[in-house]
Amino acid sequence: MPLDRYDDMAQYDGSVVVERTTGMFSARCDKEEANFLAVNRLTMWPAVSAPQPGRAFYADTVSKLMRGEKPPYTQGLQFRAPAGTADPDARQATEFVGTWFA
Repeated sequence: MPLDRYDDMAQYDGSVVVERTTGMFSARCDKEEANFLAVNRLTMWPAVSAPQPGRAFYADTVSKLMRGEKPPYTQGLQFRAPAGTADPDARQATEFVGTWFA
């Protein structure tokens, strides 16, 4: 997910945890299928890039799940986890902090 979309992600779903520094994300929903859906939804960025269309897609898919359907996005991860997703920012004040706590 692009770094400038983190605020949009927070509006999309509070059950999704995005760790910018490590480049990892996870979901904490009430059902495993909903966790898969929430995480798979992130990989669709920017295809469903705004929070409201994302929420509508999520709600529609959960409705199908509740009716007994098994939408693909709820059945497992639909992507390979990429490497090197950590924040590219450079460390600051490492030497200062090291001497301060010495």
